[in-house]
Amino acid sequence: EEDCQSIDDEFLKKGLQLVIDGIAPTTVKEILTHEIENTYQRHSDGQDVLNFISEAAPSFGMVGTLIGLVGMLANMDPDTIGPNMAKALLTTFYGAVIANVLFIPLARKLEKKTTEEILLKEAILEGLLSIQASESPSTTEAKLQTYLSPKMKALFTELVESKDE
Repeated sequence: EEDCQSIDDEFLKKGLQLVIDGIAPTTVKEILTHEIENTYQRHSDGQDVLNFISEAAPSFGMVGTLIGLVGMLANMDPDTIGPNMAKALLTTFYGAVIANVLFIPLARKLEKKTTEEILLKEAILEGLLSIQASESPSTTEAKLQTYLSPKMKALFTELVESKDE
């Protein structure tokens, strides 16, 4: 119980404290699942904002182009049509760049991080419930390995084998 306080991961610390306090497994699962869902919703809200901006940026670029073209057409001086047209079209370019270089990659990165965090929390929950049920270490290990990619399983096996040597 005293070691629990030194754990940095708040989700793991909370889960361990619930198990240590003797809370029923169904209640532990309910509480931690609710926390996982809240994490997912909070991250989804951020992704929604980034996705909206990435969808809206090209439209705002087009609006800028239209405003620039109106200004250009108001002064139809042949010497300034080319430079003014270039300025007007530049806003479309900026809108596309902002969407595709900044906000779409940010949204995808947040989505990837969300998936990783949710998977980690689900694995922690599975491990805590396995420990609480007094399952054998090999059973707990087998359950937790289901959360690993084949590459991570190979690294884990390699690590375990190197420790045995």
